[in-house]
Amino acid sequence: MAAEARGRRRLVTAIVLLALGGAAAVALTREKPALEVDTLEVARGEVREIIASASAGEVVPARRVTVRAEIAGTVIKVAKKRGERVSPKEVIVAFRADELAARVDQAKANKETAEVAVKAAETRQVAAKRAKERADKLSAGGAISPAELERLDTELSATVHALDQARAAQRQAVAAMKLAAITLDRTEVFAPYPGVLQDVFAEMGVQTAPGAALFDLIDDSDLYVEVPVDEGDAAKIALGQKVRIEIDPGRGISVDGHVRFIPPAVGRSVGSGALDPTAALKKDRYLYVEVEPDRRELLRIGASVNAEFLVSAKADVVYVPTHTVIGRGVERQVYAVKNGKAVTMRFAAGLTAWDRTEVLSGLEPGTVVIANLNAKGLAEGVKVKLRGRGAPEGQKTQGAPTAEKAP
Repeated sequence: MAAEARGRRRLVTAIVLLALGGAAAVALTREKPALEVDTLEVARGEVREIIASASAGEVVPARRVTVRAEIAGTVIKVAKKRGERVSPKEVIVAFRADELAARVDQAKANKETAEVAVKAAETRQVAAKRAKERADKLSAGGAISPAELERLDTELSATVHALDQARAAQRQAVAAMKLAAITLDRTEVFAPYPGVLQDVFAEMGVQTAPGAALFDLIDDSDLYVEVPVDEGDAAKIALGQKVRIEIDPGRGISVDGHVRFIPPAVGRSVGSGALDPTAALKKDRYLYVEVEPDRRELLRIGASVNAEFLVSAKADVVYVPTHTVIGRGVERQVYAVKNGKAVTMRFAAGLTAWDRTEVLSGLEPGTVVIANLNAKGLAEGVKVKLRGRGAPEGQKTQGAPTAEKAP
């Protein structure tokens, strides 16, 4: 009985081993599922080499100034509000002027007093000259003593000095009157040029100090775009170079322009026009290029925009999307789809941009290439199918990126 039991157990074990071996054999011979991929096609079109701005540029007006108070005073008039357009020499803010007007009147009175003092000094000098002339004649005949002659000479010199002093006081009074008039004029603050008020800081009844901001004025008759370019790309920027300004990338709104000014130094300038002395500490290594837009009406001052500088372009050439390319240098390769498998194809590359790479030879328009190079398991000879619906070779998958026509 024991021998029969052992025999049955051995038989069961053998059957189990045979079953497991068969399953393993089936698993080894079963085909792996095809790798799902996205595809694009080699096409013809324009390839552009561009330089993108290092960061967002800014729409800048030709002139912008923050007008500040030159005197201390109380605001009694604010004639305009933010957003309103102003004309040159139009009063925007006015200060209380009664005290300053009184100082002007006082300065005028002092000037008149000084003028009277000059006339009196001139009269005394004329009288002293005549007395001296008579004394000289009398002295020739011995009719006057030397002491008297000396006294008259001293008196004449004194009148000369008195007249000089009166005239100096007159000049001082005139200067004081001008200064009082200038100070009075500063109680009315004008727009230095035509434009639009970005903001008005002055408020009625508020006491301001010299240097306090009153209003911010923008000259919107002309504007440009200031674009930061990495210093490593500076050599590729030239005057007159074409630039595409993206106003709203999400909606594809853009305008063309050209380079109108290239600064001589790297780093942003401060309002005074001098280079920012802290630029080196800030690691500011951008070249701030001025771009003239072709259509100013589409740009809003202060808005941030992106810009692309056109370095070179080739029209109607064979190209492949750059993100599908493997390798660098002249000879590169892509994964193409042939007979349902991934195969590597080498090609000679020409002009290369961030979105497109020119094909000099090795690839023909219509060649289907794999777009998602990061697909796990992608290798030479791997079976592939289009993602989502197993479409036939060469058919684009829905939602996969496509090769769009160059702008």
